[in-house]
Amino acid sequence: MPSQFGFSTEGADVVRALRTKVEGKTFLITGPTPGSIGAETAATLASGAPACIILVGRSLSSAQATIDRIRTTDENVKVKFFEADLSSLAAVRKAADAILASADIPVIHAVINNAGIMVPPFSLTVDGFESQFAINHLSHFLLTNKLMPRLLATGAGGKARVVNVSSIGNCYGGINWDDVQFARGGYTPQRAYGQSKTAQVLFTVALNRRYGGARGGIESFALDPGSVQTGLAKHITAEIAADMALKITGKSLAEARAARRKTVQQGCATSLVAALDPTLEGGIFLVDCEIANGPDAVAPWSLDEAAADRCWKLSEELVGETFHA
Repeated sequence: MPSQFGFSTEGADVVRALRTKVEGKTFLITGPTPGSIGAETAATLASGAPACIILVGRSLSSAQATIDRIRTTDENVKVKFFEADLSSLAAVRKAADAILASADIPVIHAVINNAGIMVPPFSLTVDGFESQFAINHLSHFLLTNKLMPRLLATGAGGKARVVNVSSIGNCYGGINWDDVQFARGGYTPQRAYGQSKTAQVLFTVALNRRYGGARGGIESFALDPGSVQTGLAKHITAEIAADMALKITGKSLAEARAARRKTVQQGCATSLVAALDPTLEGGIFLVDCEIANGPDAVAPWSLDEAAADRCWKLSEELVGETFHA
């Protein structure tokens, strides 16, 4: 069945069409900085009368404008904020523990792992991990797994969803298995970005293998939100942008940008479809609000089941905790 949504769909269109999937539900979103896709996702969900929107962000001050926007949209929506610097596994654990300890959050219907960084200069986190792999992937791997009891609590009300906001950047390159942290050199911002976005898709594959189907409790989707002008792009130089455009799309930078440019409202629409649309089938990766299986959207190495298992085990090793379905 053809999707009712596409490239030009806005997030508000999705929430209006799927309002019954929003009403009374609880959603968690990382990365709620004003002007970001995460903030737009949260504010747009508020128009559908959810019970609660949980925001996980760097600081309350950086998220306050988004909180105010949600309350202005619907003062009846409960907003819960939990502080977590995603470059610190200890901070992620603290936030997860606080959420689990909240008696007024008995269930989470969807986790939208939206926060991330893009092509910064090389740096290591406080835990000694390459920053993009740590923030884009490991932090969300840990947070999602720690919150699994709340996701599995949906019961007869339907499967919860985990949405990983990845990127067409997964097509730049796969996991650098021999040196994930680039300790022996070879770092380029775009190569590490591609690795982190591949890891997010592999995480999605692994979640579905462990918790989907007869094993029960969740469905997971990954996506490319499109080219949206937000603060995420602050480290992109003309050289990096041209290299990524050519390697990923085979087009010049100008051609690639013209084909993909979206507003923030259009950019959040695919996240909302991934979190809400009950008709999604035939794949796990979305582009322009639809399942996309072509190699120009999601690379074969990002969907490989053996690589997904390997990435899961590596992630467990790095975060120092084992998770079982």
